[in-house]
Amino acid sequence: MGSKIKVLSESLANKIAAGEVVERPASVVKELVENAIDAGATEITIEINAGGRRSITVMDDGEGMERDGALLALERHSTSKISASEDLFRISTLGFRGEALPSIAAVSKVRITTKPSRSLAGTQIYSAGGKIKEVREAGCPTGTVVEVNNLFYNTPARLKFLKRDTTEFGHIADVVTEVALANHGIHFKLIHNGKVIIDTPAAKNLLNRVAEVLGRDTCKNLYEVSLTEKSVDIMGFMSQPDYTRSTSRALHTYVNGRGVRDRVVNHAIMEAYGTLIMKKRYPVVILLIDMPVHWVDVNVHPTKREVRFKEQRKIHDLIVEAVCTTLKKSPWVRGVLIPPEQMTLTDTKAEPNRHRASETLAGYSVSGKDANFLAGTAVPEESAHQSIQMKLGNKEPLFFSSLTPIGQIKDTYLLCSYDEGLILIDQHAAHERVILEMLKKGRESATIASQGLLIPQRIELRHGEARFLEGYLSKLLEVGFEIEPFGGDTFIVKSVPLAFVDKDCRRLILDIVDELYSYGKSLKLEESVEKVLILMACHGAIKANQDLSREEIDTLLQQLDNVGSPTNCPHGRPILRKITYKEIDRMFKRG
Repeated sequence: MGSKIKVLSESLANKIAAGEVVERPASVVKELVENAIDAGATEITIEINAGGRRSITVMDDGEGMERDGALLALERHSTSKISASEDLFRISTLGFRGEALPSIAAVSKVRITTKPSRSLAGTQIYSAGGKIKEVREAGCPTGTVVEVNNLFYNTPARLKFLKRDTTEFGHIADVVTEVALANHGIHFKLIHNGKVIIDTPAAKNLLNRVAEVLGRDTCKNLYEVSLTEKSVDIMGFMSQPDYTRSTSRALHTYVNGRGVRDRVVNHAIMEAYGTLIMKKRYPVVILLIDMPVHWVDVNVHPTKREVRFKEQRKIHDLIVEAVCTTLKKSPWVRGVLIPPEQMTLTDTKAEPNRHRASETLAGYSVSGKDANFLAGTAVPEESAHQSIQMKLGNKEPLFFSSLTPIGQIKDTYLLCSYDEGLILIDQHAAHERVILEMLKKGRESATIASQGLLIPQRIELRHGEARFLEGYLSKLLEVGFEIEPFGGDTFIVKSVPLAFVDKDCRRLILDIVDELYSYGKSLKLEESVEKVLILMACHGAIKANQDLSREEIDTLLQQLDNVGSPTNCPHGRPILRKITYKEIDRMFKRG
């Protein structure tokens, strides 16, 4: 009986290897463009026909190859990037994970024309299905031209999985855009069916390249990110929280010049934005991370899209710090970049009243039909924003305190005027943010004040939820809830934070259990506490359709000046919207 195990033919093995690297025409473009960059090109032109199905041509003015080097480039396992095993862990080029040219040649018809600057004549090689058919001298300029025709002609099973030409070209355009962002000193030109789609001359700096590739409207909503920590440099741009996209394609991240889709990097960015953006929305970020080559392993995925960091936690935390540093400046509130010395509202230590605000209700200036609506978060008569201004020597009034309240709309939105026009503020979203920041500050300083209930509130849960809550009681105590088992699946709430003294907390506790129990053990402890604080803020905030007095409105505006990021509620919804006088004039056809 013959053996079921057989050695694959070289042709079939090459096609399998090609399938790992060459997923679609965009994969070919990515590999060839990266090779051109490694060759020192200053100008790269990509010509595409029929979405790459018919032909892909990449031309560069790099160093080119000698005849023998060009022939070896089509052999499997050939590379100019490494020579020893240790080189795998200090790769400083964009190339290598087995090198892609042989894989591309295995599933297409390839013509390579190349010449180094020191040679009088160049070399042209024609290959079909991985087999070299012709080699000859050719007259050509310095550099390399790689023509890939009839992609997947010999693997029809892969060919039928290609999408429409417009879809495949869209992926190609994304690849060129991504590479162009990381290499602003190179001129890129992308042509499809004879029409120039992208033409970006070498730019002076990254911001100019972003404007060329992503558009000037995007640039208007970007702010610089910069951080240097020992051997790690992080720089780039990030969008304000209300300028987002629906997919993570808006995250353009690079490690040592290599575009990556790395979970660690993306998680760090999203963690830094936290509750400033809505769920399933993504900021526009262009982030270039440079570190010693031996700190990162790029040889972990055939397409080189994923990397492995030597010190993963450190890199993650540095990215969070870099993004948070820019976020804390909150420049989008006024629309101009506020000098750093005026942006101490989120981290200043000169706010003695801020953590004591929830310790007593005496002395609060809130009045009106619902005097307790800001319980635990209202400011004393000597308003917090005034004391901060004195300590900072800031002559200009803070943003929200300088607004002139006009009134409420639908008992839900505050209408205010300012120098440039009108501002609408969602009162529930605004108060949610105020409470959340107060709770977070209180937890950090262990000063979340709670009060015992005269009549403890009883909660009954399902068995699984009850066992879960038992293991979470100590964390709830940190945020002001004293809850004890009362036998079986029943618990009693004995103490609550001051802001919830007059409220039925059973619904909040049930929501907390529902939210956290659904995540199981997959949710990190700190993330779970954050979710608890968000739920507390939502339940404790004033609601829509709630009439507020002028004093209550003034207090809320003052408190917003003490919030580090007063642009979005904890769920990511916007707090405010501006309508300038210019926009109003245009509505009425004035000017």
